[in-house]
Amino acid sequence: MNWTYLEYGPGQQCTSHADGSFSATQAAAIGIRLDDGTVGGEFYVETCGSEEIWTHDPDEPTLILPTLYDNGWFASLPKTRWLSQPARGTALLWGAHLIHGAQPIVTGTSKKLTAWIEAT
Repeated sequence: MNWTYLEYGPGQQCTSHADGSFSATQAAAIGIRLDDGTVGGEFYVETCGSEEIWTHDPDEPTLILPTLYDNGWFASLPKTRWLSQPARGTALLWGAHLIHGAQPIVTGTSKKLTAWIEAT
């Protein structure tokens, strides 16, 4: 498993997306918060009941569409957003097909390590 270091400053965010939409072998992701005292930047997951977010190709497994990332039609779908601001050193684990992102940073710098877990 390879780790990626992420840093977001004031006004920056990670828009809604699903890691599994980029690779059929991605099973999950893990993130560890390294900063302390940042305002904003809450990690979130979103639930959505719309069938529009799934592929419907009979030759491929059903995957979330890769076009979700920064997409206007997806942003307009009704969703519920669940926020989490874990303490420094806390790890979060989420499924690769779970829609997630991070709220905009207000003050401070968000610092995280993230890795993706592949299914073999």
